[in-house]
Amino acid sequence: MCRPEKNINWDLVDKLLISGSPGTEIAAHFDMHHDTFYRRVEDKYGMGFTAYSQEKRSKGDSMIRAKQF
Repeated sequence: MCRPEKNINWDLVDKLLISGSPGTEIAAHFDMHHDTFYRRVEDKYGMGFTAYSQEKRSKGDSMIRAKQF
């Protein structure tokens, strides 16, 4: 018998990625192994964690540059 899946607040994940948090820290926030978290991202968004996190981190970087300007 499998354990029930842990809930992931995807809005919080996006905010943490935009702020530059690494996937290992985000996985720890939801009390799960990082490989499990990366698999859940791939299942939900249809892309690898690296591509997804880079997309979000780029948004955060652009927000920082705009604020500095």
